[in-house]
Amino acid sequence: MGNNINSYQALYDLFQKCEELLSDNRNLNNAHKLDLLEKLKYLQQKLTESDTLKNAHLYRLIFDEAPVGIVQFNPDGVITVCNNRFIQIIGSNAEKLTGLNILKLFDQDLVQAVKKSLNGKTGIYEGNYKSVTSEKVTPIRAKFTPVGSGSDSNEGGMGIIEDLTENVLVLTALSENRSRYQTLFENNYAILLIIDPETGSVFDANPAAEKFYGWEREKFRTTTIYDIDIRAPARVKSNIETLRSTPENYFQATHRVSDGTTRKVEVAGGNIEIAKRQLTYLMVHDISDRVQMEEDLRKFQLGLDRSSNPVFTTDIDGNIQYVNTAFEQLYGFTKQESIGKKPAILKSGRQSDLFYRNFWETILSGKVSSGEIINKTKNDDYVTVSYSTNPMINENGETIGFIAIHDDITERIEMEEQIRQSLYEKEIMLSEIHHRMKNNLAMVSAMMFLQAENADNADLRNKLHDSANRIKAISNIHEHLYSTSNFATIDFIGNTHKLIENIIDTLHSETDISIEKRSGPVTLNMNQGVYCSLIINEVVTNIIKYAMSGRKKGTIGIEAIQEGENLTIRISDDGNPLPEEFHSKTFSSLGMELIHILTRQLEGKFWYSSSGGETHFNLAFKKDDQNGKTFQVEKTRQKS
Repeated sequence: MGNNINSYQALYDLFQKCEELLSDNRNLNNAHKLDLLEKLKYLQQKLTESDTLKNAHLYRLIFDEAPVGIVQFNPDGVITVCNNRFIQIIGSNAEKLTGLNILKLFDQDLVQAVKKSLNGKTGIYEGNYKSVTSEKVTPIRAKFTPVGSGSDSNEGGMGIIEDLTENVLVLTALSENRSRYQTLFENNYAILLIIDPETGSVFDANPAAEKFYGWEREKFRTTTIYDIDIRAPARVKSNIETLRSTPENYFQATHRVSDGTTRKVEVAGGNIEIAKRQLTYLMVHDISDRVQMEEDLRKFQLGLDRSSNPVFTTDIDGNIQYVNTAFEQLYGFTKQESIGKKPAILKSGRQSDLFYRNFWETILSGKVSSGEIINKTKNDDYVTVSYSTNPMINENGETIGFIAIHDDITERIEMEEQIRQSLYEKEIMLSEIHHRMKNNLAMVSAMMFLQAENADNADLRNKLHDSANRIKAISNIHEHLYSTSNFATIDFIGNTHKLIENIIDTLHSETDISIEKRSGPVTLNMNQGVYCSLIINEVVTNIIKYAMSGRKKGTIGIEAIQEGENLTIRISDDGNPLPEEFHSKTFSSLGMELIHILTRQLEGKFWYSSSGGETHFNLAFKKDDQNGKTFQVEKTRQKS
């Protein structure tokens, strides 16, 4: 054992070190640790009571039971003895270790610490030591102290070696956890906030949070969650406490961002310990777009629910997924009776299979199908609806279903049928009226012609012929209306052509007169048509009597020039040129007066001119609506 008395101080130091190590050692359970501490206290008490270590068994007990490695070496650095714990730490055996010269080891840091102890000082070593006997690498901390009776005495030294493996593992784990935490926190795309649950102050925020809120990290650290969440602080605190006790919970909130606007968010979180502080992490998810979409969808569905038009939707296979109230009211099927069924529940049998085949081909191709269809209600009543069926397309351009909007037009169809029937009856009646008018006017005209033939007075005969032609002009209008389906307007060019033919036939002109249509058809309302026909009757009558007199051939042209609402009617002839004082010599005073009166009724202008070997009679006026104006007789002759 050597000089035990001289080793007293070193052993006493060993007791103190063992006590410290036992208190900090994590490898021992509490019961074992307490047992060793009791033994150390007992041995220390015995050591204190004795000036010398007379009991070698007592020393061996201390040496063997120490929780740290103990090695003793001579002045040359050769190991003389070591305990079991040292052997375990190094991973070797007593035979290989005893007699090993420490000063000849490769680890120079260790050698220098041992040399210090041999020189009467304390040497410290800490590092990963690789054993030369077992090649085991162990992280250790070693304290080497001199052994001797005085400062000049050198009897070797003693080393106390502590296995740091567990500490290194713990530190490594902490480092890895810190690294993982840092990586997770910094690189996570999720918005992460760490807050103090007691004060609400923000402990940290990740880059995703900086980007979302628009604040830099230092700004966050001077902010509280109550500055961010605009809801009542008591409610915010309650939500956070719920997250801490039940981490699987989450809540919705409204958070303020740097520009003063707010965003709807969903917040989840839980507890986290950082630097021995109990904190709370918040994982924030921006749901503003989702909330807006849900709000828009809610409004859309509310609009559908309140729509007066029946609406229903189906999936891609045609299974009904939604019907609104108007659908239930029109067809009599409740939501429960409709959802999951096919739209065939409305099938009336009035449409062919080809109709439905074309319908499905259209909407399955992504196009809209619209039209009218006869459906059947739950009570087997038939309804006519105007429908529009539209494909519902998702963000990937895929058809996911269809929405159909119906409009009940049953009453409208019935009313239209009644109107058609009524119009048909009125057309028949108007046709009969025009027919009777034509016949009556033709009868009056014929009687006047007959009276003219029997008149001895030539002047009277001419006047009767003129009046009969005027009546015939009006009769032509009714005959034209009777022969068409439109009783409101007439084809004026066609009617005028026939009018001129009748005048030529009535006057028995010896001139071969041809009629030219120099423009396309023009329509006039009945009143304006009568006015124009009477004016043309006077003009053509005078052309035949005077312009075509003594000529073998002649041409009368009919032309209508329309510019917007303004219309100019031109009757031209290539007969004898106009004589001087034309209006007073050729036109009868009644004829010219009638032209002036009718022109004023039309609010138009009448004039004549010559060019290109033809004489042109022009009537310009603004086309009126279909109703036209009522003819007002001006009693101008009574003033003369």
